Amino acid sequence: MERDNPKPTVFGVIPAKRGSAGLPGKNMKLMAGHPMIHYILASALKATTLDQVWVSTESDQIHKYCSEAGAQVFRHDPSLSGAESPTFGVISSILSHWERLNKAPDIVVTMRATSPLCTLDDIDRAVQMLLNSKADSVIAVVKSDVHPHRILSIDANGFLQHADPNSPERHSPIRRQELSPVYIRTGAIYATRREVIKNGSLWGARALPCIMPKRRATNVNDEIDFFLAEKLLLEGEDSA
Repeated sequence: MERDNPKPTVFGVIPAKRGSAGLPGKNMKLMAGHPMIHYILASALKATTLDQVWVSTESDQIHKYCSEAGAQVFRHDPSLSGAESPTFGVISSILSHWERLNKAPDIVVTMRATSPLCTLDDIDRAVQMLLNSKADSVIAVVKSDVHPHRILSIDANGFLQHADPNSPERHSPIRRQELSPVYIRTGAIYATRREVIKNGSLWGARALPCIMPKRRATNVNDEIDFFLAEKLLLEGEDSA
């Protein structure tokens, strides 16, 4: 008798380092009464599509907080938390750790503490999109308010130049509605097949968009982002 294919295993991982160039200590900075990392961690732990939730960190404080909250914790090498260190090194490192334990998942869902308004429904939707497709990954995106045709650079002489030399706005503005929609990554969710990560990419050649509403797409990099995210969280509590 032929057996059904087993359900793919899905692990979530939240990379969380101690420091931050734009906002020192932001992952554990109190936001609306909780450390900022609390919000994405709570959403991940409640998501029905994640078989396990891990936090990867070099910080004793983050380790203790997240472990007590119910996450499994991997201590990555401190060199992976440097100011110039990309997140992919952390993801690659924890995947190698899982492989050494002979428990590597089929899908890795990378989530960011800097996206405190991301919900469990956003996470589950992204994972389901990947499970129901042949894509390499699903990436959380939001419609951009800034179109590439409108981006300018400053040349060596100090004059403005269009970053896109073929921009239809080379000589005068056009109506916003005439520009085709473009999207930017929110940083909140990257659901990726294991083999794609093994090949050195977080999204591969075929990525599907998981479009998030602007309200939930705040990515905290500085004090202004932090202020906005906290205000939106508090407004959400008032309306609950």
